[in-house]
Amino acid sequence: MGFKEEEFSAKLNEVNNTQQSIETLSAYIIHHRKYSKKIVKLWKKQVLKDSLKDRLALIFLANDVIQNSRKKTSAFADDFRDVLPGAFHFTFVRCKDSEKKSLLRVLDIWRTRAVFPGDFIDSIKIEMSGGGNGPPSKKKKLETGTDENSNHSSSVGGNEEDEFYSKTDYVPNHEELIDLLTTLDTKAASGDRPIREKISKLPPEVQDTSVLDTIEDMHAAEKLSKTVDEACDLLNDYNDRLASEMEERKKAASWIRNFIAAQQKELVNTEAMLKEYKEKLEQVCNVRVQLDNHINNLPDLENLKAAPLPSLNQLFKAA
Repeated sequence: MGFKEEEFSAKLNEVNNTQQSIETLSAYIIHHRKYSKKIVKLWKKQVLKDSLKDRLALIFLANDVIQNSRKKTSAFADDFRDVLPGAFHFTFVRCKDSEKKSLLRVLDIWRTRAVFPGDFIDSIKIEMSGGGNGPPSKKKKLETGTDENSNHSSSVGGNEEDEFYSKTDYVPNHEELIDLLTTLDTKAASGDRPIREKISKLPPEVQDTSVLDTIEDMHAAEKLSKTVDEACDLLNDYNDRLASEMEERKKAASWIRNFIAAQQKELVNTEAMLKEYKEKLEQVCNVRVQLDNHINNLPDLENLKAAPLPSLNQLFKAA
């Protein structure tokens, strides 16, 4: 199926911030990599729409395409490079604080994996914060023992990725944590039963090299080659999804640890506040008891008889 701009624009308009949505469209884009310039142009046009609701999903989409296409082509990294500073700035000034942290996290991952040079990532941060007038980005220090511009492994779940998630101090709100865990529970690759069944039913000849000895003609060789290619594509796609799931699970583990730590800290603060107000309540109760005792010790004015006024004769006699 050829690439159609109208069809792709519709897909961009429908993409949302879920793993399945982003990975599906990313695979479509990488498949049509010879149209990378058109794709990036349409992506930029979509990002700059004022009415766009899920602009952050497009940033995540670009991230997925750039990283997963590096083994096949550098076209996307080269073409996206020209539009990323403006796109990040446009997104940064229009998103929530929690989403801004996600943008910075994408840049830090690019730096760690050497997707782009460090000076280019610094220029994006300056651009998206309005030339340095915006909030400063929180740089995550990774002690990898190598230069940030040297080549790093791009495989998800490597030592650098482990170290990144172990060092991040981002604390999600409860909605973000629930959304992430729900996605892992309902859309994780490890839970994709149809794909796993399909893989389990792959013909034995795709993994048994002894079958090669039985091939006698070109037709049989081409048929086997096609079967093996299809199996490779299926397994590569599923492995990529599993690697992405592993990354998401590491992020979830980090978020859960940070969320629990934040809740424990909040619990300590709340318990201290509760103790303080209990002491104040006790003081108020003591004052109330003393006030009641004082009131009870006052004379009963209703039972007091007013002294009679003297008569006129008594007044004159006294004079």
